[in-house]
Amino acid sequence: MNPLIWWKLRRKRTVVVEGHPLLVIPGVLDPILFRSGAWFARWVSHQNVDGKSLLDLGCGTGVVGVLAQAAGARVVATDVNPRACEVARKNGLAQVHQRDLFDGAGTHQIICFNPPYFIGTPDKHPLLGTALYGGEDLELIRRFASNVHDHLTPDGVVWVVLSDMVPEARAALGAGWHPVGRGESEGEQLTVWSHQSEII
Repeated sequence: MNPLIWWKLRRKRTVVVEGHPLLVIPGVLDPILFRSGAWFARWVSHQNVDGKSLLDLGCGTGVVGVLAQAAGARVVATDVNPRACEVARKNGLAQVHQRDLFDGAGTHQIICFNPPYFIGTPDKHPLLGTALYGGEDLELIRRFASNVHDHLTPDGVVWVVLSDMVPEARAALGAGWHPVGRGESEGEQLTVWSHQSEII
């Protein structure tokens, strides 16, 4: 890893996304350094989220929730990492819960997820393993896809951002997903994949 990036990962700092200052602490994914977080947050904030219940799943710094909240969404954020929950609260999200995926998550009109889409186990990275690696067979994404519809309202929609660097992550989602947004961030191709509630 680039020594400068490694140095930044080990320090508390503030980044700015769409005018919103966000505290980043060691052990929590930086949405600027790792690109997909800030890009996805901007994309979500430009959708029709006003007045809707939105679950920011695996929230990290809370960047998606913060921008969605500013756009009028009623945000609930969750993360398995207690340090992420701590910093998401400091960044302005009131409803933040430490949970594993959908434990106690309730139902929502919108579910947003920037999953750990790299292949491998969390021990591959000493600081950010759970945020980067979703298992040797991307088991976390598979578990997410098989349970997400239980937590959508009848008119609900899911948005998942994936990098085209890891085509296996798209395969792990399974059938029925379609692209609704594409973009590039510093050479990385990012796609938002969507699925509607199966109750419709």
